[in-house]
Amino acid sequence: MLNSIQIKNLKAFADTGKIDLRRINILIGANNAGKSTFLGAIELFFRSLSQQVLATPLAFEAMPSFTSFDSSLRRHWTKTTQRPSTITLKFERSTTSKHKKRSIGYQFDCVGQGTDDTIVVRKAEYSSDGEISTATRQTDGGPGKEKYDIRANGKPVKESDDPWFYRMIPVALMRGARNNEAFDFGEPFHHLEIVNPYRPVPRSFYVLDDPHLGTEDRSILTYLIRIWASTEPRDQVVRERIENSLASLGLSRKFEIAQVSKRIGPKVIEMRVSPTNARQKVTIADAGFGLSQVLPLAVYDARLNDGTFLAYQPEVHLHPFAQSRLADIFVASAARNNQLFIETHSPDLILRLQAKIAAGEISATDVSVLCFENKDSKANVTPVYFESAGSPTVIWPSGFLDTSLSLARELTAARIKNISAPS
Repeated sequence: MLNSIQIKNLKAFADTGKIDLRRINILIGANNAGKSTFLGAIELFFRSLSQQVLATPLAFEAMPSFTSFDSSLRRHWTKTTQRPSTITLKFERSTTSKHKKRSIGYQFDCVGQGTDDTIVVRKAEYSSDGEISTATRQTDGGPGKEKYDIRANGKPVKESDDPWFYRMIPVALMRGARNNEAFDFGEPFHHLEIVNPYRPVPRSFYVLDDPHLGTEDRSILTYLIRIWASTEPRDQVVRERIENSLASLGLSRKFEIAQVSKRIGPKVIEMRVSPTNARQKVTIADAGFGLSQVLPLAVYDARLNDGTFLAYQPEVHLHPFAQSRLADIFVASAARNNQLFIETHSPDLILRLQAKIAAGEISATDVSVLCFENKDSKANVTPVYFESAGSPTVIWPSGFLDTSLSLARELTAARIKNISAPS
């Protein structure tokens, strides 16, 4: 589990300070307040842990939101202060290895170059439990011709055959003499599931051989066909979780998927659901956008145990009842030893989580809400934790979860004004 994170000079963040994390972490705030950057930094870290072979300390190449250091280095500064030059990421994590907690840090000293002052890394430092590797650019002969001084705990290490300063993050910061030896994170593999903000559009029929079928569509279809045809107990558990999740959201009483084409020719797949009556089935395209948009969430969550779950805007196209019941899915997922990071704009989801805490279905110490604000061109994070009765331990920051109350007051004031106005 990721216990804490600290971000310095990444996009809108000056310094978040050390942010303690829980089993379920909800990210809320206005648009352009830093939620996606914060969640992206967490995704970046866990994507690296999920690699079968740890060839990179961080998998920046998989993160299009961090295109380059030039776009990632914080640009918000005043006329009286100098633009920052160092990006720092610090993580503290619990593992199943002999280390109860591990501290992992990344620091990138950036410098402008060329006529357009493009930002590149002059020096990179990677630390893990006191062990430090550094790579410093010595000469600049153009891409592929750079020279670097690479050191592990102060001792020189042979230069990598794949120079990396023109990529976001080093291909390998070595601690030994071998070029392909990276720091040991403590576990060989980490299970990660990510629900992206843009989900596939529903179709009445899916043709697996269709070149226009998206990668995520094809992946989910292939997985669901296997799960629904399997008699393995483990697959049946996943299938039951998916069905229960869709039912708890009030979107489907029955869900099924099958190949409807003949053995010869393209494979045509159909997903059918029973929104209200188990005997009346419609295609997923006829059931509305809500079900199709939440299906990846239900699938990815159902197959995850002892891992990390990240969701960007899980409530897309869901009505308030279904938004609130997402909390039921997340609480059940946390009970399977998963850690969750959820970016949302839904107050109903948070209120339902508070009700779950008050009912004793999840411990207050397992839930946090991180409130993001953009003040003075800087993103600020305010953690909100809860008491056993589900009440927040601090007052909600202004503008968080009080919009409905403010609108109700505005409506009441307008009504009073109209009533008291002379006719």
